[in-house]
Amino acid sequence: EEERKKALEPEEVEDLTNQIMDQLDADVQARIKEEQYQLNVNKRRADKNREEVLAMMEKVKQFEQRRDALREHVEEAEAEIKASEEEMNESEEVHAHSEQVFRRLSKQESEAKKRREVLEDEVNAAKKPPPKEKDTRKLEGEVEAARAKNEELREHE
Repeated sequence: EEERKKALEPEEVEDLTNQIMDQLDADVQARIKEEQYQLNVNKRRADKNREEVLAMMEKVKQFEQRRDALREHVEEAEAEIKASEEEMNESEEVHAHSEQVFRRLSKQESEAKKRREVLEDEVNAAKKPPPKEKDTRKLEGEVEAARAKNEELREHE
């Protein structure tokens, strides 16, 4: 009984199998050998299929990792696009405001140039010596003549 409880070694299993096979007739032996052959073929196929399944599972895992990384990149890109659009809108507002300020300052500059010219003319006129009395009388005469001519023209209309 102790021997039965003891596990058989692979060599012992092979010896027992050979002894049993020797006691069977040739047809039964041939069927058993064919079934053993088919069993071995099926085991090899199963091992090959198992390896293929494991390889496919690894490919699926890698694909999922790449997909997750790409999703993360897409989310980052979308966030960057949104931030860029907001920045662009702010820049457009600043640009529009800058254009308004530029136009206003250009107008003020033009007005300041005109005032400066008037003031420079006044300064230059103030620096000149007063006109001679003779020249003043001559100008007054020309002005009187022009007024008279204007008066005549108005009467003829």
